[in-house]
Amino acid sequence: MDHEVRELLGNILGLLEIIKKDIKVIKQDIYNINSRQEGTNLLNRGLNESRQQIKSFDGKNSISSTVRDQLKMSRLK
Repeated sequence: MDHEVRELLGNILGLLEIIKKDIKVIKQDIYNINSRQEGTNLLNRGLNESRQQIKSFDGKNSISSTVRDQLKMSRLK
């Protein structure tokens, strides 16, 4: 009976080691997925900021073209 118990305990410990390694791999995979998602979020945030800057420049372009025209007119005088 002792031999059987030791064998079973050895098998259980072996399985626990395998599970421990699997959990470590799963945690690493989750970390990698979260890192990719964070990178995607940063990229999206950067794109949104760029779009906002472009929109703000669009409004300024009409003003700057007006100012540019005024400068041209003042140079011609």
